[in-house]
Amino acid sequence: MSTDQKCPWCGSITTMSATTVTGPEEAPTLCPQCQRVISEIDPKIEAAKRLIEEKTMQLCLNAGKANAVAHYLTEINKLPDHHLSPHDAKAAVEQLINARGIRRAVKKPGKNAGVIILIVALLAIASVVYFFTHT
Repeated sequence: MSTDQKCPWCGSITTMSATTVTGPEEAPTLCPQCQRVISEIDPKIEAAKRLIEEKTMQLCLNAGKANAVAHYLTEINKLPDHHLSPHDAKAAVEQLINARGIRRAVKKPGKNAGVIILIVALLAIASVVYFFTHT
C-alpha cells in the first residue's frame, strides 16, 4: 500500500508503507529517505512543531542544551494531544541535535559552578565560626 504524501521531516514526496505490521490498515506510512513514520497530523500543528524545533536548536547553540530542553518541553506540551515527559523531551532534543550534526556546536555549561559553591560554603563556615566565637 503506497500513498503520495510529503514527508514533514525531509520533504520527500514519495512514501511507502511498512509491511511488518499485522494488517495493511494498521501499517504506518514510512518515508523511504529518512525512514520516519508519517502520520496524518494537522498541518498547523506540524508547522508549529517545526517552529518549536527551530527555536530549540537556536537555544541549544546560544544558551545550552538544558535551556533548550526546558523550552521544548513547555512548548510541545502546549500543543493539543502532545504531552511529553522531561525524559522524552531530552531524548527528542538530543535526536534533533544528532540529526542536524551540531553536537560540537552546542554550548557547554559554565565551569564556574564549582567555584561559586566553594565560596558559598566558605562564607557559611566563616559565619558559623564568627557567631560561635563572638557570643
